[in-house]
Amino acid sequence: MYLQVTSEAAGRYTATEQRAVMRDLRPAHVSVALREMVRDPEDWPEARYFYHWAYDSGVEIQHILYSPDDDRAFIAAYEKGLIPDQTHLMIFVLGSYATGSRDGVALENYLEPFAKRDDIAFDWMTCAFGSAETESLLQAVQLGGKMRVGFENSLWHQDGTLAKDNTERVRALVESLKSLDPSGQNNSAK
Repeated sequence: MYLQVTSEAAGRYTATEQRAVMRDLRPAHVSVALREMVRDPEDWPEARYFYHWAYDSGVEIQHILYSPDDDRAFIAAYEKGLIPDQTHLMIFVLGSYATGSRDGVALENYLEPFAKRDDIAFDWMTCAFGSAETESLLQAVQLGGKMRVGFENSLWHQDGTLAKDNTERVRALVESLKSLDPSGQNNSAK
């Protein structure tokens, strides 16, 4: 089981502050939002140093990607050597706190830029917001990914009702997973 810290700033901390915390903590695992590390192109020299420091220090980064545009920015940085070569862990974020799943982008759109590449090894998971969370996470499993559930980002059931707590959300997802056969396909659709 991974225990990781996150760089997510929620608008409160600068990239410099986030990088300093990670260097001080030196965690085995950390999730880092690319768009928070690099808000402007001028941030790349420090971001590059951070990504290479993490790699050299054995700090495994899970890259938080909020959009297919973030995917393309990640790939461009990888191609330029700004993010070192390794097996990359990704979390694709579908939706947002503000709008739930209403403005979400299809998961396939996140996967598409990486599917065209055979030079980037990556392992991925999805988290989602709003009442589409269950459907999105089941789709992630069907497409070969992992899922993140039971956190602060969504307490909404598929029918639009609010779960009483995270445990209830996890249980609901486990029940939904049972509808998938071992190949990851939905049994109820057969």
